Amino acid sequence: MSIPLLRTGFEWTTIRKVANLDQKLCVGDQVSHSIDATTRHWGYLNSDMLATPMNTDLETRISLEAFHRHFLVTHLKRKAACLLDQLERRECRPGETFGSLLANLVASCYPDNPEFQEDVWYVRELPLDRCYFAHTDFRFRRVPKNERFVDFLDTQLQEIERGWFPCSSEIRAPWSGPMPEPLVRERESEKYYILDGQLRVIRHWYHQVPDVKVFIYRGQLAI
Repeated sequence: MSIPLLRTGFEWTTIRKVANLDQKLCVGDQVSHSIDATTRHWGYLNSDMLATPMNTDLETRISLEAFHRHFLVTHLKRKAACLLDQLERRECRPGETFGSLLANLVASCYPDNPEFQEDVWYVRELPLDRCYFAHTDFRFRRVPKNERFVDFLDTQLQEIERGWFPCSSEIRAPWSGPMPEPLVRERESEKYYILDGQLRVIRHWYHQVPDVKVFIYRGQLAI
């Protein structure tokens, strides 16, 4: 569908309709293992998106604009390039920046997730065996909330191989390199709960990739 160039008087309801965003976080799990043209155009996290590293070698803070760009590319996939192009081409009002447009769009589409507006997101790698379920289901299949991915998935291998487990074909598809970072919250020491991106974590387990690159929330909200 052709999307008209966005102009002053930006209509967020139109953008939401065009983007066809689902306010459920599980939509992000639909990102496949492949890196499509949208991803190659906008890219995942790269060095110019990173701010000053923390004192630890494990985590590096990312800018809120970089987080929002990543989030929209992850969830909109091929639609993201067109939408982001229009945002960049739009003539900003005084005091308005591309970053503020991204923030307004994310806030409009995800009003129940104020954590997406907090500038407290970091990138790091986690051991797979420290990833825990934050939800009670994966694509309507019940999963054990508050338990480790590896413990549950070790009992599901036969179902995945036979195609009985949700997204089995995507899980088994050949590994092809980096994928969008799941969103994580550390709720207890060294226990990292996957808020968004369960499929990506499951693919790491299936393909025996021991570390998962994630975006971790370090704010105060209880998410």
